[in-house]
Amino acid sequence: MPDKDRFEKSIPSAWRKVFRLSKGGVASEAELGDACSTALAHSLRQVGGCPGLQDIGKVLQDFVRGREDLPLLSPVGGSTLTEGFEALSQIELAQGGHRTTKVAVRAARSVLVQLCRQDHPHVSEAQLGRMVSERTCIELVDHHFFRRARAYLVAERFSTFHAAKAWEQAVKKAMTVGIQKLATHLWQDPSAARLRAPKRTVARQSTRDLLNDPLT
Repeated sequence: MPDKDRFEKSIPSAWRKVFRLSKGGVASEAELGDACSTALAHSLRQVGGCPGLQDIGKVLQDFVRGREDLPLLSPVGGSTLTEGFEALSQIELAQGGHRTTKVAVRAARSVLVQLCRQDHPHVSEAQLGRMVSERTCIELVDHHFFRRARAYLVAERFSTFHAAKAWEQAVKKAMTVGIQKLATHLWQDPSAARLRAPKRTVARQSTRDLLNDPLT
């Protein structure tokens, strides 16, 4: 089996279409963004969503609530951050190392560090939930696709890593709205039982339309 075929087989089935669109260089960034959102919704349904996501959100809420209770001129200590990290580790352990939960815990830790840099963060519970859910979704897209395909695409399609990175950032920017919608639905339904891909941002083109497009 050729190396590139073996590589493609190693990509989860839901993400193979994304990879094929990427290596062909025909699909726009918006089309790839739609494909990523669709593949992520499928992957989340397959693995049962993100067990413990609401508990993770509660750790963030408790952290913010504790910071709000501090005196205005109180020096910022590390104990609450340490307690938050420990609580997140316990959630990860309780979920048996579920892959999505592990990613969500890593995302929550980065949110905690970000909040710790603010003297008195004013963030609602809903905002915290969306923050951790959205970061989890972005990390999952990296895990399933970009980290796997990045080196291969540099060799096959792009002349430099810089060009590949610029393309990757353009795709991520294009899928922002789709990921935000998915993240909101995931926060509301962490089991992902009813999770569906957001509506496409670009219309699907038929093969006939593609063949009739003028070459530029």
